[in-house]
Amino acid sequence: MPMEVTAAAGAPQLNYDQAFATWVQQSKDMFARFGGNFDIQYANPAFCRNFGIAMDAIADAGLSQFGILREISTQWCDLLERAYNDGKERSEELWLPTQNGLRCFRMHVAPERLTGNGPVESVWADGRDITDIRGAQSILGETEARFKAIVSNVPGAVFQLAMHRFDDLPRFQYVSDGIVALSRLAPEKLRRSSDNFTGLIHPDDIAAFHQSMKSSSETLTRWSWAGRLCAGTHAERWISLQATPRLMDAGMVLWDGIMLDATDARRNEEKLRQSEEFLRDLCVRVGMIREEEKSAIAREIHDELGQLLTVLKMDLSCMREAGGLDSRSVAKMLRMESLTDDILYRVRDIASTLRPKVLDLGLAPAIEWLAQEFSSHTRIVCRLSINGDELCGNLDSTAITAIFRIVQESLTNAARHARAKHIDISLTRRGQFLQLLIRDDGVGFDPDALPICCNGLSGIRERAVILGAELRIDSSAHTGTTLEVLIPHVVTSA
Repeated sequence: MPMEVTAAAGAPQLNYDQAFATWVQQSKDMFARFGGNFDIQYANPAFCRNFGIAMDAIADAGLSQFGILREISTQWCDLLERAYNDGKERSEELWLPTQNGLRCFRMHVAPERLTGNGPVESVWADGRDITDIRGAQSILGETEARFKAIVSNVPGAVFQLAMHRFDDLPRFQYVSDGIVALSRLAPEKLRRSSDNFTGLIHPDDIAAFHQSMKSSSETLTRWSWAGRLCAGTHAERWISLQATPRLMDAGMVLWDGIMLDATDARRNEEKLRQSEEFLRDLCVRVGMIREEEKSAIAREIHDELGQLLTVLKMDLSCMREAGGLDSRSVAKMLRMESLTDDILYRVRDIASTLRPKVLDLGLAPAIEWLAQEFSSHTRIVCRLSINGDELCGNLDSTAITAIFRIVQESLTNAARHARAKHIDISLTRRGQFLQLLIRDDGVGFDPDALPICCNGLSGIRERAVILGAELRIDSSAHTGTTLEVLIPHVVTSA
């Protein structure tokens, strides 16, 4: 009976040892036991396969007996020797030449004693092949280094922002060092709490920031936002944010994006806007002065010179009717009267060209008169379409004059260069704009080939600037020309 109990008690230990031995034999990890002279007392099949050693050649063979181990004997023997000397376990990574080439192993050595405080009798060594892990880590390290090199040259901050749809609390997963120049905050501080960033957003821009982020998370469309950051005592900086969202697990949205410093661009835009406003005001002022001068000259010519010529004609008539002149003198007097009539007509024509009196009646009558005069002088058919006089009734005199001059200059260009037979003029409402269209069936031209200072087109452009209008000229050889002016329909007259 005691013998049966003893056998039964020893059975579990026996089964455990057998299971462990089987696992070691089948393991892909290397296991070996070394004696005091570094002789191999035991090695599992994985060890033998790695170094091309026959199992039956293992018993009491030293490391130096296997040529394939010569390259590693120094570092391996050093590892075993230290374990023998100090009796401590240790782990190191070794690159070893194997049957499959140079491989990296994580080696662990453990000294073995027959008694608790006795000398080290042997050393157990096990090694796991971590070549693939180290290769992946190397690739990851290279990729990370490449990423950092790229990010460091980006003129802004690269970031990754995550937000769970159910809590609407964004969190920075990553922020590059470029954020310091934008926000005066370290990346670590932003990763701890995104409130450190949103707290810098200008109060007038914070609502647009959250709204644009929410819209992007709900629709998974590109997130675009531009606003101001107030970084402490530093001046405001404009930030342009662009990010692409991805839907992750558990309803989390992840944005990969970039923030750029748009301060200089905003300042340049503001300077450009101010320059455009200044140019427009200048053009308006120059145009008004020019029209005032034309009106003054027209009045002087019509009133002063016209009256003098009329008096001259009357005096000539009186002299001729007084009698006492021979037939030759009478003929000359009649010729002088005729020349006076021609000069008077020309003076009135010049005065009308400088400032047509019909402009005082409004834009529609002025354009109708201009079309009739143009057709009578050039024999070119001019068709006019104005849909509603109310379109022109609320324009001030400056706008009326500018539109009239655009039509006048366009007709003059068509008569001089286009060799057109028909010209169509239309003025209609198009949303919040007045659309002026002038089409001809002439020979056409290449707008890009003309110098920007071309007298005819430059005058049209100047007046389009005065109106704050959009100008488009569409023309090519043998297809005629279309000039379109979109004029903001602003009520300016009192």
